[in-house]
Amino acid sequence: MISLISIAFAQIANSMSSSSLVPAAAVGGFGFVGWTILNLVLMAGYALGMQKIFLVKNILCGFFAISPLVGASLLGNAMQFLGNNAIAMKLYQLAAIGFPLQISREILKDIEDVEVDRGEKQTLPLVIGDTNSKRIAYGLVGVVNGAMILSPYYWKMFASTPPLYAISVAIGTPMCVVANRLPLVKGQKLLKKSIYVLLSGMISGLLLQSWS
Repeated sequence: MISLISIAFAQIANSMSSSSLVPAAAVGGFGFVGWTILNLVLMAGYALGMQKIFLVKNILCGFFAISPLVGASLLGNAMQFLGNNAIAMKLYQLAAIGFPLQISREILKDIEDVEVDRGEKQTLPLVIGDTNSKRIAYGLVGVVNGAMILSPYYWKMFASTPPLYAISVAIGTPMCVVANRLPLVKGQKLLKKSIYVLLSGMISGLLLQSWS
């Protein structure tokens, strides 16, 4: 009975997703439709077992996290409400920051779930161990924060008045450092919050730029 209900819901979801492609083509053009189809295919693959393949789950979760940003750039260009390609490029740069941050968080989640995943998935902690996986996760965070702090490119890109990007870096970076020193579960939760702080500062900076 449960299986039949699941199949029915899956068919309904597939029909709704497919029917949404027609208005999406009219509004966002074929680039946006292609991006939507790619997301649908990857989500279906994830549900059907791709998440069990080594590192694929982490990469897909990172992809899904930044997908709305790429979709917004494609839709915005098609509808000409981004103004110019400069804003779209900033969305791509924002995605470039969000992708490794989300992957790092997924690695930490895999460390938490290592016993649950044993025999079911090929996760990074199961292959190289918890300690090495944690080092890689926070190493990614360190690289991203280093790029945000040391590169004048990002400071200029997300500059605004008030300086919300600078505030987010000043708050989010220490949160990442503290998260690295906390026990795994608490550290993962704090890292998640720090990611939200950093990304919200970048997005807010872009919005203020577009309004000024």
